[in-house]
Amino acid sequence: MKSAIGLILPLALLLALFFGCSEDEETPGESPIVYTELSQDLATRTLTVIESPYLVTDTIRVLQGETVTIEPGVEIQFSGLYWLKVEGELQAVGNTSNPIVFTSNKSNPTFGDWRNVIFNNPDVQSQMSYCVVEYGALYDTSGVFYNYRGGISIVNSSPIIDHCVIYKVGYNGIYITEGSNPIIRNNVIVENDDNGIFCQPGCNPTIEYNNSWNNHSRDWVDVPAGIGEEVQLNINRDSCDVNYNISQNPLFLGVGDYHMHSCSPCIDAGDPSSTGDADGTISDMGVFYYHVDPNNIRKRTEGTLGINNSPYRVTCDAFVLPGASLIIEPGVEIRFEGLYGFTVFGSLDATGTAASPIVITTDQEDPPRGYWKYLTFDRQSSDNYLEYCMIDHGKAIVVDSTDLTVDHVMVRNMEEYGLHAINASPVVRDCEFTGAGLGCITFDSLATTDAEIKNTIIAGAEGRGISLNYYCSPTITNCLIINNGTSGIHCGSQSNAAIINNTIYGNGYYGVFCQWNSNPVLMNNIIANSDLYGINCQYSSFPAISYNDVWNNHLALPDSLSSQRINYNDCEAGTGDISENPLFVSAADEDFHLQAGSPCIDTGNPEDAYDDPDGSRNDMGAYGGAGGNW
Repeated sequence: MKSAIGLILPLALLLALFFGCSEDEETPGESPIVYTELSQDLATRTLTVIESPYLVTDTIRVLQGETVTIEPGVEIQFSGLYWLKVEGELQAVGNTSNPIVFTSNKSNPTFGDWRNVIFNNPDVQSQMSYCVVEYGALYDTSGVFYNYRGGISIVNSSPIIDHCVIYKVGYNGIYITEGSNPIIRNNVIVENDDNGIFCQPGCNPTIEYNNSWNNHSRDWVDVPAGIGEEVQLNINRDSCDVNYNISQNPLFLGVGDYHMHSCSPCIDAGDPSSTGDADGTISDMGVFYYHVDPNNIRKRTEGTLGINNSPYRVTCDAFVLPGASLIIEPGVEIRFEGLYGFTVFGSLDATGTAASPIVITTDQEDPPRGYWKYLTFDRQSSDNYLEYCMIDHGKAIVVDSTDLTVDHVMVRNMEEYGLHAINASPVVRDCEFTGAGLGCITFDSLATTDAEIKNTIIAGAEGRGISLNYYCSPTITNCLIINNGTSGIHCGSQSNAAIINNTIYGNGYYGVFCQWNSNPVLMNNIIANSDLYGINCQYSSFPAISYNDVWNNHLALPDSLSSQRINYNDCEAGTGDISENPLFVSAADEDFHLQAGSPCIDTGNPEDAYDDPDGSRNDMGAYGGAGGNW
């Protein structure tokens, strides 16, 4: 008998261990959710956050003549195909910290898990503010539930629907019928399985400052004239209709998380006459407002970026509106946190000092080129200044059909161009452009002789140092244009620049390349050590060449250890040109001043207009002529 008991007890313990635990047991330490059940019609009462969450287990009504108030933070879950029908008055007013939520009780909710919220009382004005309505509105084709075709259905009623999110309901986001005149404002109505807002004939809703986007059928159906027709730009420069409704991805942070990313078009896009956000900005659409830190740069930017809030973080595309201005104080640092850009439609004054330059960079320790997008000066802008700035690792600085002064600015490691001028005539002085991808400075289309590049280092581009295209004729003087991947200066398509007193050295293909009827003035330059030609001319290009030292440019021959020195290709040396070692102090150390005894000293153009600062005859190269003291 003892032996049998000895066998039975261990077996019983094993069976107890095996069958005594299951996946359905509560996790130790976690309390089960305690619901307050709603299954009967509602007389006047308050649904409190203390009793939340509520579970709707049958269709319920707010009875005629009664008022139901729902406190901020309350959650109402529907366990099946039930609805909340408001025949009396509903005051569901949450706030941006504690919205009211109408949702499904299922663990994996989806479209149409429950019916909807229905307003059906013309005599009172109910309100839903700062509410979330999600996963309701089962799509029904039987015709039995004709008035239940929206996450919120409005039948012969005029409620206020304000600062709500209506998300993934199985029918229309909001359905308006039977002469209803609701106010629908500051809402986000997205990804619903039919339309965003559907309005039956005979209704006159006020629909303004909403975002209806990516609804399965259409975003706006049979709404009043003008709604949904994008005819203007709002404060964020997003397309909108006459009532400032938009159709844009709201950029929620995640499924079920209706907070917004910094780039959300809903931020500051709400009704400016309504109560603003806690950070002092214009009201946002939706239930949660986005707090704009004082050191964040995003969307509309104007006024002054002061040193006290530096460094600033660019968390989204940003811009200065037309007619507005932005001042950046000396010493300010601006860090891009991603692939964002900054566009100036108004004016920008970024004036640092030698001791306190303005820095525009990334938030990374070792960023790639092109980590952020473009610093763009739009054709609507004017009076723009970049002075004593350090700018790096973007795609390009772009100036489009407007003015820009760039003075004592260092631009490094841009993915495309250091500076790209389109129909523009920027003035560039005492700058340094290095390490660009396509080219350090590029002009496209109709740059006049007002454009100027002076006392500037152009170096280390993978492509061209300076590229001039389509009738561009800037003045380029006293520059070091060195060690660029292809041409030092490329003149194309009738570009007739004045290229005077520059040192153009060690460029990959050509020192100067002229093509397609380009006839620049080449005077007082040193053009040396190009891998192919010193000056290369093609396709009816006839530059005016004089008083240059074009030396030691060479074309490597693949079948020989020697090289053929080619200083001029399809053009000839002009008056005063020489071809001698210029005797730099140290080209290896990029010191291109001239040693005593250099053949380039006092051999430039002898006219007084080109004299050196000491009154002596012009020296060839970047340190000769009136602008040679730099």
